[in-house]
Amino acid sequence: MNNEHAPKSHGLRKLWRHRWFKIICILFIVVIILAVTLSMVLKFVILAPQKSNITTSTSSSTSSSSSTSSSSSTSSS
Repeated sequence: MNNEHAPKSHGLRKLWRHRWFKIICILFIVVIILAVTLSMVLKFVILAPQKSNITTSTSSSTSSSSSTSSSSSTSSS
C-alpha cells in the first residue's frame, strides 16, 4: 500500500507546484500591466502641463529676442 500512495502524493506536490507557478506568473503579468498603466498616466498627466509651460516661456523669450533685435537695428542706423 505504501507504494500506491507514494506516486499520488508526489503527483499532488507536482500539481501544487504548477498551480503556484501559474499564480506567480499571472500576478507578475498583472504587476507589469499596472506598472505600465501607472507610468503612462504619470507621463500624460504630470508631464503634459510642463510642455505647455515650456511653450509659454519659449514664446515669451521669442518676443523678447525680437524686441532686442529691433532695438539693436535702431541703434545701428
